[in-house]
Amino acid sequence: MGSSVLGASMIGLTQGVTQTAASSGSTTQNSGDYYNLVDEVPNRAYNLWKESYDDIREDVDATVVSADDYDGRNGDISDLIESASNNGEIIDLGSGTYEMHSSVDSTGSMVAIAGDGATIYAVGDQSEYSSSIIFPLGGEDRILMQGFNVDISEGPDLALITTYGAIQEEGFFEDISFFGQRTRTQDGGFNNTVAIDSASGVETLIHRLEMPDGGLEGDGEKDEAIGISVEGHEGYNVWKDCYAEQWESNGFYLDAGENVVWNCHAKDNARGNIRISDGDVVVGGTAEVTSERDSQLAQPFVHQDGEASVTGLEIIVDGDSWGNAAVQLRSDQIHCEFEKLVVHIRGGSELPVRIDSTVNGEGSATFRDCYIYDEGSQDHTFHVPWKNDGYCYLEEDVRVDSTMGDEFTIGSSGELHYEGEQYSNTTLSADDLGLESPLVDDGSLPSFYFDYENNEDGTEGWLDLGSDDDYSQPTNEAGILFQAKENIERIEARLSENTDRHQTAYLRDSAAEVVTQTDISNLSAGDSFVLAPADGINADNTYSVTVDADGDYWDRGEDSNPEYKYENESWEVTAGVYSSGQSTTQNVRYAVTEIRAGDGNLGTSISLPSPESRDSNSSFNGLYFNVQREVSGVRCTIADGENAPEGYSEAFCIDGWGEIISDVADVSDVGPGESFEIILDEPTDTDFGVGLRNPDGNYYRSRYESPEYPYTGDEIDVDAGVFDTGPSLTDTVLYNIEYVVPILPE
Repeated sequence: MGSSVLGASMIGLTQGVTQTAASSGSTTQNSGDYYNLVDEVPNRAYNLWKESYDDIREDVDATVVSADDYDGRNGDISDLIESASNNGEIIDLGSGTYEMHSSVDSTGSMVAIAGDGATIYAVGDQSEYSSSIIFPLGGEDRILMQGFNVDISEGPDLALITTYGAIQEEGFFEDISFFGQRTRTQDGGFNNTVAIDSASGVETLIHRLEMPDGGLEGDGEKDEAIGISVEGHEGYNVWKDCYAEQWESNGFYLDAGENVVWNCHAKDNARGNIRISDGDVVVGGTAEVTSERDSQLAQPFVHQDGEASVTGLEIIVDGDSWGNAAVQLRSDQIHCEFEKLVVHIRGGSELPVRIDSTVNGEGSATFRDCYIYDEGSQDHTFHVPWKNDGYCYLEEDVRVDSTMGDEFTIGSSGELHYEGEQYSNTTLSADDLGLESPLVDDGSLPSFYFDYENNEDGTEGWLDLGSDDDYSQPTNEAGILFQAKENIERIEARLSENTDRHQTAYLRDSAAEVVTQTDISNLSAGDSFVLAPADGINADNTYSVTVDADGDYWDRGEDSNPEYKYENESWEVTAGVYSSGQSTTQNVRYAVTEIRAGDGNLGTSISLPSPESRDSNSSFNGLYFNVQREVSGVRCTIADGENAPEGYSEAFCIDGWGEIISDVADVSDVGPGESFEIILDEPTDTDFGVGLRNPDGNYYRSRYESPEYPYTGDEIDVDAGVFDTGPSLTDTVLYNIEYVVPILPE
């Protein structure tokens, strides 16, 4: 199953936030600007998302009941929700408009509500809402909510949902928007606005939760509302593509259980934009504080206690609206791993990076492949102070620069470790340590994106059409005009950074007639889509790829300084298009940031963990697949990094009896991080394996020893490691390969 938008708006992702999205295909550290983070997502989180519901009304085995009788704000929809829950039914809100006069209290084992952008207005007396919460849930086996908005702007101050009894079996929340500013004070509503607690062992996906209106500042620390939080959480929550803005007591406050914060965006939230704790993982996303914030100070990122990891987060701060630290490691923090972190201090006088934990004097952080640019007025960028012991480790290409000069101050109890040296009770500059500037050739900082469907390196065949520098909100179609240089089966296009709230993509011919179209409502900025007309794309014709929201307003990403024409061996892109009639302009590029010739016979890609070790071995070592749909071969990427395999020379496929069922390919010239293809003797729908070998003796095989099999795709699943042609299988090791794409029969 995949994920799809069912009508919620997600307007927040375009309100000045720098998105984690693609503008170029590069994933190599030395190529400069853009890095693909998809391999950094924990497999458990990735699989939870990929296997999530398209539409609970179709995918869940339960009776669906219509809410039509309550449409037009006719009656209290809470009554229907409670009745349906106690009957084990799913409510279909469609695209209607509803009212709620009381909280949803009396529920059965499942609460399931789905819509297509429906809106529920919570109105009436606050006393009718238990603890001033709209959905005071918890203890149910399943809570499934999808595709609707809740608006409190006409009613009392209310929290949206809490699950304090914990979700017992399954939680799924997708395309939920919460509108209306919280006014919570000591005499008002509940402080946690959304608190999703899962029981131990339970997985919950929260996908595209939007909370853009925030709350008002109260009289004291306990007075303000929190945006997104957990309370008694003991399970595994994945927060993907969520957005929180202007909350006065943290945007994301995650201090219990396990949480994966995946490409989420937090803007101008007081105390902590994103606050995490022990066991949490952040991958991608942005934490931004702007000069527009005029109430209490905001801290972009806080690691509060225990151990955590952060990869690919972009932290942007400006003005004097942020306080204490842009990166704050405090309280009971023990250790945080930062990788591919970007910090841009555009202004302000507070501390950029503070390592100052109080737990047994052991607070520490490791930075690798990080980019930190400090234009603020604080004397130093990194603070490892004397008050409490702090330990800072710089590894593998950390780049730091500032306008003030002395980037590191280390107190008498603090330690800075770099290239085998230890520094205490001193002040150092980045130049003293030989650190390079974080700025790339064009004076910018790197950005990140998630390429969920692309080939192994994200670059093959892509024509780069430049980055967005603006956006607007039209109702009409917009995109690009192009011509193919040869007849091509299909075109693949990537949505630009500032493009959002779209619904449909169109391929139009030179007469502006629709040749084919596809639903892209489930895609986000940086995702790609394919348009495959029945008769292909003719080199003698011109075409346009355009995007719209089916007549509604959408966020149109724009490059206001295009360099037409864009050209490679496959395409010429000659203009921007801003109407269904193909009105063109040379002054703007709209909505699409890259195109390429789409491969017609590749299946769903499967990313695998990078190796942690390697050893010497003479056997056939690789992966074993469970086949769901007939395939004719596989494209494999050899594992990369310091533990990459070395000394192999052959690759081939075997069946379940150990018989070789493909040609034996010479891969002696295929290096780590590069790919090879194996075509089977005959297409198969039965299980088989692929691996590497050196027939002349030993070679170094790579190993990852904590796999979470199976790694699933649409056509094949990676079910096990294989360590000889027997075949001998293992579920405790993954060998040699870190990316697989099935090849489908023509």
